[in-house]
Amino acid sequence: MLPHTQRRTGTRSDMHLAALLAETPEFAGLAQDEIEKLVSISAVMELSSGGTLYREDDPSDRIYVLMHGRLRVSRGDDFIGYISRLETVGEMGVLTGEARTSTVRAVRDSVVLSIDADEYRHFMDMHPAGYRSLIKVAIDRLRSDGAPKRL
Repeated sequence: MLPHTQRRTGTRSDMHLAALLAETPEFAGLAQDEIEKLVSISAVMELSSGGTLYREDDPSDRIYVLMHGRLRVSRGDDFIGYISRLETVGEMGVLTGEARTSTVRAVRDSVVLSIDADEYRHFMDMHPAGYRSLIKVAIDRLRSDGAPKRL
């Protein structure tokens, strides 16, 4: 469990979050009002260096967008890759309903935007452009199979 969570409430920082989300590959194709809706269903979470975002086999109950910091992805003792600023993590498990396939830990103090699985699925159903962007990102990840995977 993350130590600090704040629900978004229509503040100036929401405009900043919306601008950042518009830069993420998964949400770049969305209109401004769609991005603002996404911010409204999200929460900001802080994770201390070394802290665990989630563990392998945990339920896929949220997706995360890394706003600041760096995350390390592993499966068992194997290093899989890093999650960098403005990358998402956890979305595939949320969409498939499968348990987490990896463990994600903070390499340094990090801030993530967290979105509940049910709210995310409902949002994506209402905004199909999000699915198109997500499919493109998934294909790009599959194509980079020679490099460490970013999940």
